[in-house]
Amino acid sequence: MASSERACVDVVVPTRRAAALVERCIEHLVDVTIASRIVVDDASGDDTVQRLSGRTGVEVVSLPTQRGLAYAYNRGAELGVAPLLLFLNNDILPAPGAVDRLVAGLQAHAGAGSAAGRLVDEPTEETQLSYAPRAVPGPAAVVARLVGVERYWPRNPLTGQHLRRPLPEDRATLTRRQPAGACLLVRRSDHERLGGWDERYWIWYEDVDYSRRLLEIGSALYEPRAVFRHLGGASTGQWDKPQQHRRLYHGTLQYGSAHFGPAGRAVVGAAAATVALPRIVRYRRSDPSAAAVYRDVLWGAIALMRGGVVPSMMPRQR
Repeated sequence: MASSERACVDVVVPTRRAAALVERCIEHLVDVTIASRIVVDDASGDDTVQRLSGRTGVEVVSLPTQRGLAYAYNRGAELGVAPLLLFLNNDILPAPGAVDRLVAGLQAHAGAGSAAGRLVDEPTEETQLSYAPRAVPGPAAVVARLVGVERYWPRNPLTGQHLRRPLPEDRATLTRRQPAGACLLVRRSDHERLGGWDERYWIWYEDVDYSRRLLEIGSALYEPRAVFRHLGGASTGQWDKPQQHRRLYHGTLQYGSAHFGPAGRAVVGAAAATVALPRIVRYRRSDPSAAAVYRDVLWGAIALMRGGVVPSMMPRQR
């Protein structure tokens, strides 16, 4: 067999409280390049481990406390030995041959730092342009997202490049854009060289940070002929709006702290504080737990503006 046809990929799939969904994902991982399927259960507290245990070719890791996506990806990667790693969300269903095609693409482009396929809706199989490779965000783009520009003007010049100038779908493209972390193939040597995923993140911006660092190694390969159906919302749908915001702003502030200079940290911190303050007032009496989320955002924003370490807003939970 050619090198691209050998089992050379460890697939790492984190999951939390989505047993049926991760089972579907695992059942679609059938390509010949797959060496192992590693499921990391992020303290679900349900029957996920029992349902997956005993499946041929599946290794299940159960984390005792919830630690988030970046931590789960790293723990799963540590268990494999294959030269390639495919990080895959539990709501992704690869089409037959999608993993093999992605592997062949990365192996054909020695200078690429990562490879990503095309995410499509189920059942329409329309391309999910919101998950297409997009520009790595700087301070202005992060602020645009924080204040809602992206929500009301998706094709804006700060964050809408992937919608205004989408990459072609009939051929592979080397790009300096950041692929979605929901389906990302990398070389194990590059993953280890970077020190893995940054575990300060929980969910949101962990993939932006990871791909930004991978782009220092080489361009990303977008292979649209490798098709992955993406159900979407498996994790975020479990949380109410304040809890979604806790994770989103936590990732945003950590990203600003890691990658922006003093001016960038100041404007991002100021934007986050501007968003948090009225919500603290709004929820102070009606929903104290929501108000507490935005107080944490405010303190994190102040720390970012001061140039200090941004505290974690994500308590470890069972």
